Formats: sequence, C-alpha cells, structure tokens
Amino acid sequence: LAQYAELPTFVSMFLDEARIAARIHHPNVVQVHELGQEGGELYLVMEYLQGESAASVMRRASALGHPIELALCAHIVAEACAGLHAAHELKDPDGESMNLVHRDVSPQNLFITYDGSVKVLDFGIAKAKDRISQTEAGTLKGKFEYMSPEQAEGLPIDRRSDVFALGVVLYELSTGRRLFKRGSAVESLRAVREGLVTPPTRLIEGYPKRLEEICLRALAADPQDRYPTAADLRRDL
Repeated sequence: LAQYAELPTFVSMFLDEARIAARIHHPNVVQVHELGQEGGELYLVMEYLQGESAASVMRRASALGHPIELALCAHIVAEACAGLHAAHELKDPDGESMNLVHRDVSPQNLFITYDGSVKVLDFGIAKAKDRISQTEAGTLKGKFEYMSPEQAEGLPIDRRSDVFALGVVLYELSTGRRLFKRGSAVESLRAVREGLVTPPTRLIEGYPKRLEEICLRALAADPQDRYPTAADLRRDL
C-alpha cells in the first residue's frame, strides 16, 4: 500500500519476506522468482496460483452446509506440514540453521489451488536469525486466534509454535468450528493462554478417535508435549 511503501519498517519486512521465501524451494511453499524495483517501488514476482485460501474453502463449506471430508482436512494440513518443515529446516550459506518460524500460520495463509496443490503463503513476519526487521519488545505479530500459548505470552518460540497453529487449522477444518475466536482480540488471547480445547469427538458424532489424538497433541499447551516437528505431525496425518 502506498502509505507504507516508504516506511523503513515495512520496507525491511518486505525485503525479509523476499529473502526468506526465495530460499525455500518446495512444492508446498509459494515460490518467489524475483525481487526488483521500478519507479522507486519494490516488487516481488511470485508463482501464479489459481485457487482459494483454506479460509475461503471453510466459509463456502459452512455456507453450503457441507462439512469438508475429514480425509481431505488431514491431507490439506499434511501438505502444509511438508512446506513448513522445509521452511523450518532452512539453513544459511554456512550450513547453520536459520531457526525460521512462520509465526502466521492460519487458513488465510494456506492456499489450495484448483489442481489440488496446497501452498504455504506469506513469510512477511517470519522469525529468522538474520532478519533486517526486528520485532520490538512487547509487540505480538500474527493472528491472535492462531497463536501458540508461548507466542501469546511473548515468550521465545521455535518451530513447535507453528505446529500448534497447524493444530488449530486442523481442528477448525475438521469440525467446522472456530477454536479460539472470541468477541475481541483480548478475549481470543485469553482463550489461547488458557488452552481450553473441547475434544472434537464431543462436537462431531463419529469423529475418528485417532484424528482427535493427532489434533490434541498438536494443540498441547506445553511445547514439550507437542509434535517436535511438522514432519512428525505430517507422518501421523
């Protein structure tokens, strides 16, 4: 947007996204082809995708009264796991881990193409060790209702925070219900911190017990109790 194009903070975030996303080469991550400047304005050339976000698919399923098939829910999240694991494993030119965390995993940032591919989008606020832009102390970046408890508390985070967010997406896709969405941002953050999750089998008759176990492990309040990596979550899905 024009009002942000010359603000150093936003320019730094834009450059960070270009640098980070361009290093990730995986079929489940949107590809960045080029970073350029034209008439004093920065631009990204990205892979062209035809489809809709998972958020749009969820809204349409709700409007039509047709729940998304559970196998498809598991597939969408499993594919997102693959893309995020590639991001989490990213290394710098010296072979050291970038310690990358997306920080904004949500249905809005998971894109489903019309040919059936799933792509992770938007690394604009990703946490990485050599970002130009730094998060100021006391600020939260990301959508509150998809934050992990530790992210909501402003504590140090690692890849398991993204695993938690994937758990929220899986819960919402498969139950058709929002998990931590409340009337205000403050209430949503409180719900995340309290970590109260109604087991899906109490909401949906016939919901598979094994899928519930996977979902609840991803949503564990303590990072130690979660899947250690997105690849582990993908394997179970």
